[in-house]
Amino acid sequence: MNIVELIKEKNEYLEKFYNVNLEEISRFADGDFENLENFYQSRAALLDMISSVDRRIEESNVLDSEEVEMSPEDKVVVIQELDFRNSLVHKILAQDLQALSFIEKAKSEIIKELAQVRSVKKAVSSYKVGIRNLTIDEEA
Repeated sequence: MNIVELIKEKNEYLEKFYNVNLEEISRFADGDFENLENFYQSRAALLDMISSVDRRIEESNVLDSEEVEMSPEDKVVVIQELDFRNSLVHKILAQDLQALSFIEKAKSEIIKELAQVRSVKKAVSSYKVGIRNLTIDEEA
């Protein structure tokens, strides 16, 4: 497989990564975090595939250590694919920031709810102790 094909393959995986993010972010926006574990697993699998392509690109460069001339057409394609890759990477980084924002917001809400539950439990506990003490005083 030549370098142009490998770069295209990597871009295909990056595009899939972008689309996985896009789907999940729309769920996050709706407050749906049920698929979070599958989301992380999908991303990890795609990152593994991207790493595999990177290794093959590196191996290709080592094997082709002698100067190999690339056709002008291939050079244009490589430049276009690299520009596309850069665009995807920037979009993915923006998505990751957005996803982290949704996750942090949900986490903060859960922490707030837990604090409220603790506060209510403490108040109920204090109320029960007060009733017990009142009952004991009345019996005495």
